[in-house]
Amino acid sequence: MDKLNFCEAKNLVKRVASATSGAKAYISNGMLAESCVESVDGMPKRAPYKKFGFGFIDESPDKPWIHNCKYVFINEYGLHCIKKESQPPVLWDSLEEII
Repeated sequence: MDKLNFCEAKNLVKRVASATSGAKAYISNGMLAESCVESVDGMPKRAPYKKFGFGFIDESPDKPWIHNCKYVFINEYGLHCIKKESQPPVLWDSLEEII
């Protein structure tokens, strides 16, 4: 299987976000190599891959937190894992908005 490029990762996150009307989507600018992603409430969310692209979907961007959101972990081959959450990740400010 070929390695996933950045454009393909962005499209994958956009497809996941499109299931929720009005959602905003964000993506990391490259692969992360961390064991977890921390949410703003201080809780670590275990990453399913050693190296991954990270997508974040805010399902209710006009509402104050706490509300539904998704963390999208994408490995270098395009396999992905979606985790339903209720708080944004700490690294949210460093993500690129794609929707």
